[in-house]
Amino acid sequence: MQKTFHFVNGIGLNQRGKRESRRHVMMGKNAGKTIHRPSRLVKRDTSRCERVEAVMSIGAARDTKWDTPLDHATSSIRASSRVSASSFLNISFPVTLTRDYAEVISDSFYCNVALMQACNELFLRGGESSPIAMYYLSKSLAQVRERLESSDALSDATVCIVMSLVTQEQVRNQHAAARIHMDGLARMIELRGGLDSLEGSLPVLLKACKTDIMLALQYEETPRFVRNKMPQIRSLFQSKFKTVDFDSTLTSIQHNNIEPYLFEILGDIINVTSLFNDRQPSQEVDLFSFQEIFVSISYSLIEFDSMQDRKELSTTHASYHVGLTIFMMTFFLQYGRQRIMKFESITQRLRTVIERGLMDDKKDLMLWLMMMGGIWMLDDADVNWLAPKVRCLAQEMGLRSWDEVIIHIIKYPWIHDLHDEPGGIFWDRVHQLAERPVDLNL
Repeated sequence: MQKTFHFVNGIGLNQRGKRESRRHVMMGKNAGKTIHRPSRLVKRDTSRCERVEAVMSIGAARDTKWDTPLDHATSSIRASSRVSASSFLNISFPVTLTRDYAEVISDSFYCNVALMQACNELFLRGGESSPIAMYYLSKSLAQVRERLESSDALSDATVCIVMSLVTQEQVRNQHAAARIHMDGLARMIELRGGLDSLEGSLPVLLKACKTDIMLALQYEETPRFVRNKMPQIRSLFQSKFKTVDFDSTLTSIQHNNIEPYLFEILGDIINVTSLFNDRQPSQEVDLFSFQEIFVSISYSLIEFDSMQDRKELSTTHASYHVGLTIFMMTFFLQYGRQRIMKFESITQRLRTVIERGLMDDKKDLMLWLMMMGGIWMLDDADVNWLAPKVRCLAQEMGLRSWDEVIIHIIKYPWIHDLHDEPGGIFWDRVHQLAERPVDLNL
């Protein structure tokens, strides 16, 4: 029997026509038979489906159960970026994110993220007029309030959050708000038993001291804490680094007529600079010792300032004090455009001392002070008044090159790896004035 094939045209058929067509096809050997074809849908990428479902679960958990500060940041992500994010989230969160899992992430995480987002809005976008920045800042304060009312009120995490609030208000130059947060921080540490109670959490302790120092220097107010570990640092360095001899340094310093307390601070700083300038592979200073040096010397400089009447302080002492203060701040802070926190009082004190001038036998000291000031104000608009004065002094001293300048200022606190490059940049700016007329009355 010859087999024939019939093609059924199903286009344009109504329901009855389609039913008749199916009946015709199922006649003969196909009658009553169910055709089982492997579905192509079964071969889909199940792992991809699981990833999508996991991401959807994460998004649903975030949107419905709690609000995070990341909502605004992720709302504008493009679809192409979401694919990459899905892969990342699948690795980071292999299980469905629920409230129980999220409790592993403490509330301090959300507060810190809110603070970071507020900083981004403040300094990268709309400034203080940004409603988004104010929103995240209010979220941060609400989180802090909740923590202060809980059993974690005096925990390390809460202390660090308050320190972050102090720093943010300093950057915004909100003195009153920064002082309120700093008073609260001091009270929290007092309730914990004072600074000594934080010895087991040394990073928190040193951060609290640094926050205290920055606020005291920025607004010229009395610090809340006192910490001086230089005696221990001296003993440690003398036993660890055989080339360091603090006692011999004090007797060899060629700086006369300096008040004893300031002289001791100067000796400590010169020893530290010698350690960094003559650094050997085996002479490595750990991070905590580095921070202890900054904290101890900075507190000593602040204490010296509180002990003196600035109006009666000699120009020599004032030059050393403001110069050493700026040195310590360049020792720990960024300079120029990298520094978003302003210290206008220190800049004004520097200008006052330089305009008072020094005796002819103190030209090296004045040159060092001017160069430290130039590094401190590098790329700032206020540095324009200083460059002509440096050029005039260099002409009086017969200095024409940067190498000649280094010879005169290296006897004062100066770290080559830290100060040579910005100092050279500032000197080049001074040297560019050589073709311009100079007013010696500046």
